[in-house]
Amino acid sequence: MTLHSGVRTRIDQIESLYGVGLSDLKHGGSFRRFCDARQHFWWLLNKQDGFSLQRTARVTGHHHTTVLYGIRQYQARLETQPERSAA
Repeated sequence: MTLHSGVRTRIDQIESLYGVGLSDLKHGGSFRRFCDARQHFWWLLNKQDGFSLQRTARVTGHHHTTVLYGIRQYQARLETQPERSAA
């Protein structure tokens, strides 16, 4: 899959913050570090870059409802723990 340059930029951001690359975003499992990174990545694409849920989901091969859940989880962390937001 060829990545849009904006997506590549976001992957680079997540990699520098969490030490997690695209492969981990896709297949990293449910370890906290991978989940936090994935949810942050989805939030950036959806809320900052205007990607639809479906388009965001296609980047990592997840279902759009999983992405929606992850975005909500990240948003809740932002509201209760603003110091955890890195971007």
